[in-house]
Amino acid sequence: MVIVGSEGRSYPRRLVPRDLHDLELERFRRAVDRAQRDLKVVATRLGSVATAQSVIEAYGLMVQDPLLAEEVERRIRDESRGAEWAVALAIEHLAAQLGRAPDPYLRERSRDVEFVGEHILRAFAHAASGQHRAVTGPVVVVARDLSPADTACLASPASSAGLQTGPLAGLAGQVVAFI
Repeated sequence: MVIVGSEGRSYPRRLVPRDLHDLELERFRRAVDRAQRDLKVVATRLGSVATAQSVIEAYGLMVQDPLLAEEVERRIRDESRGAEWAVALAIEHLAAQLGRAPDPYLRERSRDVEFVGEHILRAFAHAASGQHRAVTGPVVVVARDLSPADTACLASPASSAGLQTGPLAGLAGQVVAFI
């Protein structure tokens, strides 16, 4: 069984002393770099699936958004939040701003911001554990919402071409159930 999205809710909520703010900012930068590398790997795996690949590449650019970095830095320096907590709060703030936009397209982009935040939070978790999720054989996927990047990570390289016909099509024959 694979549970997608749990890292967004299970991150350390800790305050850090001022003398550790620079260390927290460095941890954030490393998590951003790792998230971007992971998304590049996913985009490369998609190869000929141009639409899905461009979505994943956009996520890679969003991970490095200066507004996100500024908001995270502000929360670390001004509020003494740990890096994970600062990321979660910054993502929540930016997604809420988009969610209030009058344009439906911009409101939908708020979910993309949340997906990006989940990838950064996973990068913290994977750096700490040294593990990366690998899926082989039939699986049950439990997710409230599955991002294109999560879908691509679960799809085998041989079946990823099937992503052209729908967000879960690349998992055909591998996923036992989607809840």
